[in-house]
Amino acid sequence: MDEIIERPKYSRPTGPRRNRRNTNNDLMSTIAAAKMLIVVVFLSAIALCKAANTPATDAFVSQVKKITTVNYDVNRYIVSAATKLGVKLPEGKDINGNDVQTSSVANKTDSGDSVNPASDTKSSSLSIDSESVPGIDMQVVDEIGIKGIADKYSFIIPIKGEVISPFGTRTDPLSGSPQFHTGIDIEANMGTSIKAALAGEVTEVGTNPQNDKYVKIKHNDGITTLYGHCSILVAKVGQKVNQGDVIAKVGNSEDKSNSNLHFEVSKDNKLVDPGKLFDILNGDN
Repeated sequence: MDEIIERPKYSRPTGPRRNRRNTNNDLMSTIAAAKMLIVVVFLSAIALCKAANTPATDAFVSQVKKITTVNYDVNRYIVSAATKLGVKLPEGKDINGNDVQTSSVANKTDSGDSVNPASDTKSSSLSIDSESVPGIDMQVVDEIGIKGIADKYSFIIPIKGEVISPFGTRTDPLSGSPQFHTGIDIEANMGTSIKAALAGEVTEVGTNPQNDKYVKIKHNDGITTLYGHCSILVAKVGQKVNQGDVIAKVGNSEDKSNSNLHFEVSKDNKLVDPGKLFDILNGDN
């Protein structure tokens, strides 16, 4: 006779536990549907603004482009809203239903080193002549370094005009918050020819939210120049240009308030203050 094997009995989920699981699933589905609806409304608004093609809608679309380049933590905002509404999310899950790490694990870097949860993993300030400059990750060339560049290279000003926004910390014209300005803005009439400040090779021609249409040129000794807020791009990638060659035409900045050139200089990926550079070249320092 075959041996009878008695299998252990497993209890089925109780009513309250099953109901709690169903409630959590329903909540996840509701949040997912809400996120999808927000995306649809958002894209529809952008499409309507592009079709309207007015200064106000152009400014809105430009700002949206700027915002969407930043990696926002959507979970944080929705969890905060759920808390204010008295909605309790399942413990150990994010709004997508994925497992989340505890704070003791999440506040470590990939190498296992502990980090301060109130600080960014990137450096938010740097020292220039013993002064902190918040808001940028790049280093800045000091005045001795700028003088060395001016002694070796005779830059020309890309366009003639008034500097309406200098290098350094300023109030951002769009957000109204303090921000580090990585170059200078020179006011000029729309369509004014922009000239290469030095001879070199064009490495980038394109558009981004920070500079609108722009041209970037590589020069000797790790020096690069960038020309933003253009209306027409004349130079092509890979093109060799001489000092004074027309590479683009002046256009509008993001806020559409005036036409100007945004001009940047860097040396070995370190920012250079163009205002100080031209002051030294003109014998003002």
